Amino acid sequence: MTMNTPGASVIDHPARLQLITIVLLYFFLSACGGGAATEELPVINPPAISEYTGPPPATAEVQSFKINVWDNLKSTDRCGACHTPEGTQSPMFVRQDDVNLAYSEATPYANLASPSESTLVSKVGGGHNCWEASETACADIMTTWI
Repeated sequence: MTMNTPGASVIDHPARLQLITIVLLYFFLSACGGGAATEELPVINPPAISEYTGPPPATAEVQSFKINVWDNLKSTDRCGACHTPEGTQSPMFVRQDDVNLAYSEATPYANLASPSESTLVSKVGGGHNCWEASETACADIMTTWI
């Protein structure tokens, strides 16, 4: 069969099919290059890095406490200003030297079955060292962390 045979399709001639495939592949691949340069944006809010150097959490519960409660409350603009051995107020649930001891201090003030009923929640909800403009917001945030 020749290329000029009436009724013959492109598929009937392997060389023509191969040439068309190569041309299409060339155009497809050449369209992949170029484009706008990638712009590296600065980190606006870098992740908080814990300075904790005490003993590691002894259990999964203590680790969860550290990540969800302790890390969020340890700063001096929150509970860390007073509830530490260097501070002035007991319980020492954000002590910097040992998160395991901090956990032991915090557990009587946290109701895991009903976090919104925790003493930690009622204290900040009542205005005790609330770090937000709204005491309700502090209570809601503390509930979420517990």
